[in-house]
Amino acid sequence: MSAPADDIDAMRQWITVYAQANDDLGAYNPDYIIASVLMTGSDWTSVPVKENVTVNGRPLEIGKIESATGYFAQTLVADGSKPLVITVQPNGVTPSYGSVVSVGRRPMAGIEAKAGSDVSVEKRVLVQRGGEWIETNAFALGERVRVQLVIKAKRDVQYVTVDDERPAAFEPVDQLPGYIYDGGLGFYRENGDAATRLFIGFLPKGTYHVAYDMTAAVEGSFISGIATLQSQYAPEITAHSGAAAITVSSAE
Repeated sequence: MSAPADDIDAMRQWITVYAQANDDLGAYNPDYIIASVLMTGSDWTSVPVKENVTVNGRPLEIGKIESATGYFAQTLVADGSKPLVITVQPNGVTPSYGSVVSVGRRPMAGIEAKAGSDVSVEKRVLVQRGGEWIETNAFALGERVRVQLVIKAKRDVQYVTVDDERPAAFEPVDQLPGYIYDGGLGFYRENGDAATRLFIGFLPKGTYHVAYDMTAAVEGSFISGIATLQSQYAPEITAHSGAAAITVSSAE
């Protein structure tokens, strides 16, 4: 490629960000594209990775580093007594790119909605009364309940799953798994013991309203679980809805 180095570097950055969540580079052979940009432009592959990452002010001891790209992955364990403050200092020669994935446990009732920079998911629980679907957290035994998921994507993402945890009081109306087209989005849906799962092969940029029906089958007070959206190709692209308390009582 004979373009100026700055132009090649800009193409590299675009490919890096795009390929984070997609494995399809169009009609061209990805091997040729990657080889072309790696062998032209600025030298990004021979610059050694320095310990320019600190955790709570201390240098991170980086383990195995991939020689061609400088890629490395590190697991950090927090005891909950204080947060981990991660600082990345650019080396001034090559661009740096990475992500932080946090995994932990919290009481379900205290989980609030959390949107990602690229995706978000909102969960609404509706019931039909007076000819209209209304949002509520109080249901009568035997009522038909509709769960509506509002999925927003600011970029195209492949291989996305949505794991919607349902309260123990609700039973899905459609029990059999299958491919569904709803709200402008195609996906495979299946029901587990405690959650309804959606498998989305390709989530284009946009906003989608996906719904499925359940029945209020058990009386009592319950917690409506969260809906978690996550890219299986890039787990750092994720978001989840909040949890809510619901009640199911006998119809008068």
